[in-house]
Amino acid sequence: MKTAKSIIILLIFLFPVFSPYAYADEGCIKAEIKKELIEASPWEGGDVEVDEIQLTGYNGEDFDKVEIKVPEGMKNIGKVSVQALLHAKGKDVKTLWATARIRVFKEVVVSLNPLKANRKITRGDIKLLRTEVRDTQDSFSSVDEVEGMLVKRSVPAGAILKKDYIKHEVVIKRGERVVLNLDAKKFRIRSSGIAKEDGSKGGVIGVKTASGREVVGKVSGPGEIIVEF
Repeated sequence: MKTAKSIIILLIFLFPVFSPYAYADEGCIKAEIKKELIEASPWEGGDVEVDEIQLTGYNGEDFDKVEIKVPEGMKNIGKVSVQALLHAKGKDVKTLWATARIRVFKEVVVSLNPLKANRKITRGDIKLLRTEVRDTQDSFSSVDEVEGMLVKRSVPAGAILKKDYIKHEVVIKRGERVVLNLDAKKFRIRSSGIAKEDGSKGGVIGVKTASGREVVGKVSGPGEIIVEF
């Protein structure tokens, strides 16, 4: 028992200061940069990777703590710059600069087949695939969102279907006579009217009723409008 205590006392004497950076080096700084960038990113942690970290100004100095300053409101994917502040007892804080690349992966809808312009997309044309994306807001995360839409421009097989590549199919044209389903809590009335504009399924358009009144309703299908009260 006395031997064990003697060893502990000896270790404390030889290594009086312990910190998570007892073996601090460039790898520690890069690991901290990677951790802070992932934590600060607006994307889910499992979808983010940080690599190609390049550090400038580190000359092997000892340090006790690393403080990383990441860009505020980080939204861009790709190269970013960060500051790494090295803290050491009794020394001035040293500021380093670093660059890193942020990569984001998510499940998005991609084309299985080449898609020509004006083609109506079927479920067999697309699939959900986890892949690297450049813009998380410009893609679809469900095949149900895309099925039945029209291709605006030619899309090669294997490409991510971006929102500006496709459009909703027009199922009601301006000037077309449509059926109005007037839904209230206790009753439903069917009437007719004239579409004031083109409309796609799920879209909202204006309709002129037989009495001359203008109402706004949701397109439920070809020639069908739902007006809620």
